[in-house]
Amino acid sequence: MDRRTTYFVLRDRHRDRFYTAAAIGDELQELIPVEDERRLALYAANHGIPMPDPIPDWVVRFEPDADYSVDWANQRLNTFQSTPLLRNALRAEPQSEIPPLTQRLLTSLTRDDEQVQEHLLDWLAALIQRRTRIGTAWLLHGLPGTGKRLLTDYMLRPLLGTQHVVRCTVSDLAAANPPVAEFEHALLVVVDPFEPHKTTRADRLMQHMHALIDDPVLTRCGSTPSVGNEQVNHANVILCGDYPEPLSLKPDDRRFHIAPASDIIMQLTEEELEFLIDPVVGELPVFAAHLAHRRYDPQRVARVIKNKSRQQAINLSSEPDACFAALKAGNLQYFEDLLARNRELMDNRDRHRLERLCKQWAADSAAGRPSRIYIEGLQRLAEIAAGGFVPRSDFNIAAKRYAISPKPMWNSEERKTMRGVKVRFQTAKTGAADISSAPVTPANLQEVS
Repeated sequence: MDRRTTYFVLRDRHRDRFYTAAAIGDELQELIPVEDERRLALYAANHGIPMPDPIPDWVVRFEPDADYSVDWANQRLNTFQSTPLLRNALRAEPQSEIPPLTQRLLTSLTRDDEQVQEHLLDWLAALIQRRTRIGTAWLLHGLPGTGKRLLTDYMLRPLLGTQHVVRCTVSDLAAANPPVAEFEHALLVVVDPFEPHKTTRADRLMQHMHALIDDPVLTRCGSTPSVGNEQVNHANVILCGDYPEPLSLKPDDRRFHIAPASDIIMQLTEEELEFLIDPVVGELPVFAAHLAHRRYDPQRVARVIKNKSRQQAINLSSEPDACFAALKAGNLQYFEDLLARNRELMDNRDRHRLERLCKQWAADSAAGRPSRIYIEGLQRLAEIAAGGFVPRSDFNIAAKRYAISPKPMWNSEERKTMRGVKVRFQTAKTGAADISSAPVTPANLQEVS
């Protein structure tokens, strides 16, 4: 093969952009966008090549899953440039064993859950081998220091390439116009820190994140869909949270693998850290070779792993609904059952609070008077039921679904007007047990004012 460098200029036929380029054989070495034809002419003169007239039109695409770089015959150019680490891993001998320091990292990230660890390794192998959208994402969460950034920034980024691993925040994804252009060359999008409670638009955050995981094509916001404004979506998503259970899921969600909340802090010496991430003589090239040749089931990787952590995330979504349904029906038995089954798991403050409320509501019911629950109490009640943080958007949706509308009322303890609801609770003796087992429908709902 001719190893001389070929310099050339071109125009992207779909986006009307000019580029200067250099290739060795059929391998792209450099691709630089320029503003106008004058700069193309200057580039041609500097490199001693004739300035073409007209400037040739090429198809310029980011195709990381394709096996070409420069297709001279068909004037196609692939902007994906694999790293030396990735190229070497794909050519290397298969590595069946995972190096010891890398194994410690995986143990920390998955809290030593073998099933989750194997699924994560299969997912990473699919990412490295296929280099396109898998259709599922991962949530890695737990205490700071468990190795989340070590995996994404110091292992996956050098392996996939700096330009192909994009970091963003929940604010970026919750914006009206998410940074779609930044995802054009992304193989991996890392949302770090994943803190949905830090945005008031958690609904829009999840909508944009679902699109990033699901949609085969991304369209720039504000643009009319066309060949030039659309881009094939090759991105995969890893969410990194520094506290337990930052994500709530619907029971039918098929997008998120959830690792157990980790409390295993990585304890690495400086020498161990350098050896772990060294791309030449350390563990990183061995781990890369393992992923590059690991056998996995593509259908299994695309199916979410059903584990305890996933069920907890579903409870974060479903329990606020159950809580509001019980409030609407005046079902005191639900809260007493909730206290009974979660007594050992609840925070002491939440347990004492729910015990006190159940006693107060039972007394109100016996006296034939409604119980008053103010807006802050409603929010906390939903979080006690869910066993964790409930995004404001989920709280509002559940409240709206069950027509629970807080209204101004006098709080005699605070001696001020506050927004809240009045609920007439029914004890088990007056039929709450029947309500607990029956589906909540508009026909059996009482008024909550």
